Amino acid sequence: MKKVKRKSVLNSLFIVLFFLFAHSLVQAQNNIRYYIETSNKHDTKHGLIDSLGNKIIEEEYYSIHIYKDRNRIVLKKDTICELLDENLKKINLRQKYYKIVPVSKDRLIVTDMNDRYKGVVNESGNEIISMSFDNIEYHDEGYFWVEKDDKQGLFNLKGKSIINTQYDNIIAPSDLKQNMIAVKINGKYGYVDKKDKQLIFPKFIHADNFISGVAIVETEQGFNIINKKGVFLLNTFYKTLERYPQNNFYVAYSETQKTYLLLNL
Repeated sequence: MKKVKRKSVLNSLFIVLFFLFAHSLVQAQNNIRYYIETSNKHDTKHGLIDSLGNKIIEEEYYSIHIYKDRNRIVLKKDTICELLDENLKKINLRQKYYKIVPVSKDRLIVTDMNDRYKGVVNESGNEIISMSFDNIEYHDEGYFWVEKDDKQGLFNLKGKSIINTQYDNIIAPSDLKQNMIAVKINGKYGYVDKKDKQLIFPKFIHADNFISGVAIVETEQGFNIINKKGVFLLNTFYKTLERYPQNNFYVAYSETQKTYLLLNL
């Protein structure tokens, strides 16, 4: 009985090791990591090999971009881009694009075939943001920054405009939960909320993002700190003012004292 039991344990161990090996082999083949390229007299073509050295895409593309965090690959042949999933299966977007950039789950920033306008589509090819913008950037906070005719705005992941495309500049918010977005219009900075409602009238030369309920702003008198009501929190305006959030203090330069000061609210 002891021998049978030992044999059974060994068989089970062998089966477990076999499946672990097989799983690691599949993982190695699916997780694309390595480029290969060949050159000729005219140009350079790119292909792909897997982590075992097996050729999985022939060297016939002008460029290959691997988006590891999105499990997507973008191939460019001539002027047309193709999108592949993690199994190297082509994703049909129904239209041809000059550029494709996977930015979040089921969201792609695409450029038209004239390399002029940008929009956002999902992986089914459905339009999320119209192909009408000069520039689009995705931010990990979960929104798109857009620009058209030198005016900027913000869209959410569903393609809904949250900040109208009317501002000369938008300081990309690092924390939307603060619900205070610095925008520039008519040469001055103010703040609006996530519904584009004005909270602080544009009157600053420059304005930073709010962090923990306060923000650094610049006026004609110098730099100061405001709260969400726009009230100045420092009695003095400084020539320079910089925040060190990891230590929760500020370093300011006093023009009158000709020295740097350490400030703590």
